[in-house]
Amino acid sequence: MKKFFLSLFLLFTLLVNSQIILNIKDDITKEASLSFSPAIQYNYKEQKYDFQINLYDNDFLYSENQIFGRTIKIKKGFRYFNFFINIPLNSEPFGMGYEERKKDSLFGVVNSLKFTRTEVFTGGYSIKDYNLLEFFVPSYLKGSFFVAKNDTNSFIKLNLELQRWFKVPFRITGSDDFSVDLKLVNFDKYNNEGLGLGISYDAGFFPVFFTDFTLPIFNQDFLIGLKAELKHDFGYEIYVVNKNLKFPVLFLIDENSGGLFFEF
Repeated sequence: MKKFFLSLFLLFTLLVNSQIILNIKDDITKEASLSFSPAIQYNYKEQKYDFQINLYDNDFLYSENQIFGRTIKIKKGFRYFNFFINIPLNSEPFGMGYEERKKDSLFGVVNSLKFTRTEVFTGGYSIKDYNLLEFFVPSYLKGSFFVAKNDTNSFIKLNLELQRWFKVPFRITGSDDFSVDLKLVNFDKYNNEGLGLGISYDAGFFPVFFTDFTLPIFNQDFLIGLKAELKHDFGYEIYVVNKNLKFPVLFLIDENSGGLFFEF
């Protein structure tokens, strides 16, 4: 019965805070300079439709190397920037904002991806954001830094594993509580994914269990995190983001609030 009510709550929270954007033309797999494209935005919570006008720019990022006197360019990522104006279709106020997507790599030593979307409108603003930074310094350390937030929830985690001295992988997280965790199993070389146990604090100490993993499905790479808080009132946190920035997905939820955003 508890699982049934929990499922209903998750579905309800997912629906009432969902925001969907359908882009009709722009394609981040191709370079573009100051191009226009239309889109339709639907916000379930506000029950409103917007016609969105995009002015975007998409640049590929390259590294250059000299080999036998010749310059070799190697694609290492891209940066997409979009300025948009939302024209309401049901007597709501106008809105405008910007969106940035960026993916970069430095020979596998540092990898980064970023999605951020900020919109301002009469009476408020909205922010959707997730960032992942992975780093690997041979013989010294490896780890990752991850941040995700929307209008109701935020989550941050730092994963570290020293290659010398103290070699036990651990992580530090922050959201509505603060926790220090030990990794029992690692799933990737950057110490970003795995499972383990920890201690959290929020008006008292309590144990937590967590797991983070990548789920490749439908040609997408979904990074999923689950955290169970074994306190007096059972708590949980779930996040899902898409590492394929062609189709940004941001899903954050805990026992109190949550929301879903995706764009395609």
